[in-house]
Amino acid sequence: MGNDVIPGCTLWTDIAEEDLSRFVLQLGYPVSDRRGGPFLQELEVQSRSEARPRSLSAAYGAGALPLHTDGAAHRRPPSYTLLYCRNAGADPVATNVLPFGRLELSKADRRVLSSVPWAINGGPGRRFLRPVIEGDRVRYDPVCMRPPNSGRPTALRLTAALADAKPTAVPLHPGQALLIDNGLVLHGRADATNVGGKRLLLRVLISSEELT
Repeated sequence: MGNDVIPGCTLWTDIAEEDLSRFVLQLGYPVSDRRGGPFLQELEVQSRSEARPRSLSAAYGAGALPLHTDGAAHRRPPSYTLLYCRNAGADPVATNVLPFGRLELSKADRRVLSSVPWAINGGPGRRFLRPVIEGDRVRYDPVCMRPPNSGRPTALRLTAALADAKPTAVPLHPGQALLIDNGLVLHGRADATNVGGKRLLLRVLISSEELT
C-alpha cells in the first residue's frame, strides 16, 4: 500500500526490482518514450553534451530540471510516470512534484491555456498543435512546446507561476517507487550539479488504456 505524498502522487517503499514489471502491469500498459525505445528507461544525471537531443537534460544538464509532464510530445501522453530508485547516490537528489491546479493562475489564463494550441516539436513526424490543458488533463514541457504569439502573455505568466511555486520535494531511496499522475501533477528534479555518487532511477511511462 502506497502513501500519498500529494494528491496524484503516491510513494511505495520496499519494492524489489524484479517485481517492478508485475507492479507496472497492475497499473496499466507500459509505453515507450520514443519509437523503438525500451519501456524501462534508466535515468542518470547527465551533462548537456551527454543527453539525448530535445530532452530536458540537453537543455539543463545536471542543473535543476524544471517542472513538466512526461511524454508531452506524444499525441496521447502517458497517464502515469513511475520512478523507481535503484541507486540514490551519496546525496539523494529530490524529485519535485506539484499539482498543476495549485499554480497561481487566473481563470482567464486557464481558459487561454485550454483553448489556444501550442506548437509541439517531438522530432520528425511528431509536430502538431495542442493546448496545455485538455479537459482535466495537462501537458507541459518547456523544451518541446512553444506558445503562439497570441498565447505568449499567458505563457509568461505560466512561467512566472512555475518560478514562484513551492513543489513538494521527494528524495527517493533504493527500493522506493514514486507514481505520478502525469496529467495532473508536474514533476522535476532538484539541482544535481555538485552531488556525489551516481543517482540512477528507472522510469516507466504507463498508459491507462492499451495503445494500438
